[in-house]
Amino acid sequence: MLFIGDIHITSRIADRVIQEISTYIDSHPEETSIVFLGDYVYHFSYDRAAMFRLYELFVSLYEQ
Repeated sequence: MLFIGDIHITSRIADRVIQEISTYIDSHPEETSIVFLGDYVYHFSYDRAAMFRLYELFVSLYEQ
């Protein structure tokens, strides 16, 4: 089981965050559970484009 804490994603770091998660998943195919803990964005400040990128990752993981 993979636990991921606060992401606080922004467009500036979205590529890196998504790549790190994808790399881990690709290198651990037996891993079937991912738990996101904490915040996806900073309090009262979020980057809509980055959130959509993260959502696309969630959808692709669900489809797998």
